[in-house]
Amino acid sequence: AAAAVGIQKLFSLSARFGTLSATQASCAKLIGDEDSETSEDEDWFASRIIQDKDLLRSSLHISGTGLHVLDLVNCGSLEADRTLYNKLLHRCTQTAQLKQARIVHSHILTSQFKDDLPIRNTILHMYVKCGSLDDAHNLFDQMPHKDLVTWTALISGYSQHDRPQDALVLFPEMLRHGLEPNQ
Repeated sequence: AAAAVGIQKLFSLSARFGTLSATQASCAKLIGDEDSETSEDEDWFASRIIQDKDLLRSSLHISGTGLHVLDLVNCGSLEADRTLYNKLLHRCTQTAQLKQARIVHSHILTSQFKDDLPIRNTILHMYVKCGSLDDAHNLFDQMPHKDLVTWTALISGYSQHDRPQDALVLFPEMLRHGLEPNQ
């Protein structure tokens, strides 16, 4: 089943301005609809619903972020929330698309979720699953707060990618921070 991702921002904009034409015009170039004219608001809304399979679709315009969904966020047509970012991160993890993973991470760093520990843990896990342990370790080093999930993600990642020495260095450090692994 296709999941629709946040079009509530569009509804609030159309309610505030009484029409969608201003919103349509401001984003038309960015989302690739410069020449299209919609006669009904519903058609315009329906064309903006993002299905899970399309979450990592490339930008339609050269000046975009690199991902169409994030372009919609940037132009105000879609609201970025924890659910959207989690879906994007999960999709990057599933498909092991490192380039898109870095784009999503970069976008999160400019959002209100930049310091959100669960989101950061998800990004760390994504980098591990994409095989980018250097990105994972850099993120780990930048995190001011770490919990058991944070430590476990990186230690497990090193173990899964044949870097047991790196895992063995981190484990006692985790214990020194007062965190003990559960069984």
